[in-house]
Amino acid sequence: MDDGTRDYIRDLEAKLEAQGAAARDREADTAETIQSLLEDNEILQQRNQQLEWELDSLRDRLQDATALSDARGKELISAQTFLSTADNISVSEVISKIAALNEEVFQISAFLGDCLICRHEPPTPEQDLQEIFETLQRRLGTEIAFALSQQPHTEEKEPNRLLAQMVLQINLVKFCFRKIRAWHSDGELHHLLGDIFHGIRSSQQQAVSGRWRALTRSEIEFSSETWENEVMASISKIFAVARWDFPGPDQRTSFQRQLSTLFNAIKEIRLVLGQQFTSADLEVRIPRTDMVYDPTLLDEAYSDGRASEREARAEEVAGTIEMGLVKVQPLQGSERLQEEILLKPKVLLGPTLREALHPPSGTSYCREERRERMHRPLEGKN
Repeated sequence: MDDGTRDYIRDLEAKLEAQGAAARDREADTAETIQSLLEDNEILQQRNQQLEWELDSLRDRLQDATALSDARGKELISAQTFLSTADNISVSEVISKIAALNEEVFQISAFLGDCLICRHEPPTPEQDLQEIFETLQRRLGTEIAFALSQQPHTEEKEPNRLLAQMVLQINLVKFCFRKIRAWHSDGELHHLLGDIFHGIRSSQQQAVSGRWRALTRSEIEFSSETWENEVMASISKIFAVARWDFPGPDQRTSFQRQLSTLFNAIKEIRLVLGQQFTSADLEVRIPRTDMVYDPTLLDEAYSDGRASEREARAEEVAGTIEMGLVKVQPLQGSERLQEEILLKPKVLLGPTLREALHPPSGTSYCREERRERMHRPLEGKN
């Protein structure tokens, strides 16, 4: 083999070796690329699986959100009803109902005042009378209790019917006031529910507190079974101290029948103030018996034109013969409450009560005259 052939073979072998090395390099690169692609594919598969899980989760959340949206939509409809400030009765209608209740109290008191008789012998032992007198002091005030205690010592053969009407009105007004405002017939529950309501009213909007009041009142069973016994027991104490009485069982039965009308009126006002009026809180009002008379807050019964003189002397209230009505609303941006007087309570002052103890000799006013005298001067002492 000549040198040329050998050189040719060596060149060919070198080329083949170079091509083989290049092929091996390409194979290595291809293997590396394939491995990289396999790894990328695995990563993509894992990512795809993760995305599928997330998609399933989103579908579940969307389904939950849709169900929640439907539920919230229904709740919103209910909430719109719950938070509605529309009242089922107007303020003027409420005032009329309070005035009608006051008139009913007057009619019942006047009826009883008309038919009372005097008892000449005390039916109750002296020790028990003292306890009854102290009870009347707490319930009706010292001046009323004292006025009643003086009746057995008068020389009149008939009861002081004007005084009797006044005292009976004061007694019934207090009874009506307690029953209208009561949350529950049980004292502890009454205070508990009252505290809860005041907390809600001081921290929530009127729409919330008003509707809470309405719903709570609607669910509470408020019994009136003992009302007649309560009224008769309080009247028996008045009769025991003043030595008054029913002339017979017929008058007593007639009085008890009239009480049922009064009780129905109380229940109606409880419904109106508790459930039917929610845009504000309408509350009945009577002043304390030791409150100093203020003509901006109270009206004087049997006013004789000396209101300014009595105000200057700081005359105290002896009792309330007609309930008042106020609208209570929270001040915007404050926990304080503001009150708007819608109907002033009508009160009996101490001097007027003392004047009623000494009417002109032989005077006995009929019911219509007594109603008129609630708005004009007493005759007699000045």
